[in-house]
Amino acid sequence: MIALYACGGEQGTSEYPIGLGFLKANCTEDVKIVKDPVKLFEADVVGLSSNAWGLKEANVLCEDLRSQRKRTIILGGQGALWSGFDQGGNYDFVVRGDGERAFEAIVTEHKPDRVVTMRVENLDHLNTPDRGSCPSGCVPLSTSRGCPFRCAFCSSYAQWGKPRFHSVGWIMEDIRHSVGRYKNTVEFNILDDLWAYPPARFAEFRDAWLSAGYNKKYRLRGFIRSNMASKEMFLDMKRMGFTRIRFGAEYATDRMLKLVSKGETVADHQRAIDIANEIGFPISASFMRGVPGETPEDVKATRAFIAKNKGKLIVEGDYVFKPFPGAPLWNGEDPMSTDMRVR
Repeated sequence: MIALYACGGEQGTSEYPIGLGFLKANCTEDVKIVKDPVKLFEADVVGLSSNAWGLKEANVLCEDLRSQRKRTIILGGQGALWSGFDQGGNYDFVVRGDGERAFEAIVTEHKPDRVVTMRVENLDHLNTPDRGSCPSGCVPLSTSRGCPFRCAFCSSYAQWGKPRFHSVGWIMEDIRHSVGRYKNTVEFNILDDLWAYPPARFAEFRDAWLSAGYNKKYRLRGFIRSNMASKEMFLDMKRMGFTRIRFGAEYATDRMLKLVSKGETVADHQRAIDIANEIGFPISASFMRGVPGETPEDVKATRAFIAKNKGKLIVEGDYVFKPFPGAPLWNGEDPMSTDMRVR
């Protein structure tokens, strides 16, 4: 038996995380995704996907699994970026970045090196993911990997490298398959770091979505950047069925935005909020605190910005900064001995 499990409470709106669904759908062997880690003890090959804060759970599971009998144990996901795995550890394989080709090579015994990187250059060559069930009616979508920007607190570039994009044709086929399978679908949640990029791809997706009439049936949600905001884009998004749009504001001082390499300004944030309110389009933002170099004045200015925009902006996330392995601001902290949760 080959079993996959997500450590660190990684879930979502589908029965299991979409990353594991990609592994299952793109493996020629029979793979089970389990929600109860007890089921892992029945498996001969175990794949553990872990975020940074799930590594403690992953290590405990690995030790317990090893103590029972010999089996192959694979670690992947954001947590696999930790350099502590480079010199050894309990895992037979540590997979960084795309997992599909590496996982297939491991389970079919085409054994790669212990630390495995097998990049999928053309994402359209992947099968659409197995999501299990989507009981809430919200179907997760993954239309790209990576981000063209390199915020200093984010490990996305280290994990995915240069961003890659599914074609609009591939995306629409995934959507058609999903609405056929999940009759209760009411919404699609685009999980990409930055889905409306590049602009030409957004326009192509907009046209395909509207042409299919999906705007009359389903809602959408996803992330943008404040410096991408335009009245035209927001009007398009309203027409497509977005119920609101979200961006990562992080701070409301230009000094801190520069320090974390956001490539945005407070004026960009305010402009996005003002455009959204002008056309009656709900907008939300997440904020951050605790970044090294932050001052009481930065915190005060950010709180004042939120207060000034009360009634215009939904605060959807107030995160405590954690230095994830792979991020430019990672300071060498050991995720095994540090609480990596951001809230």
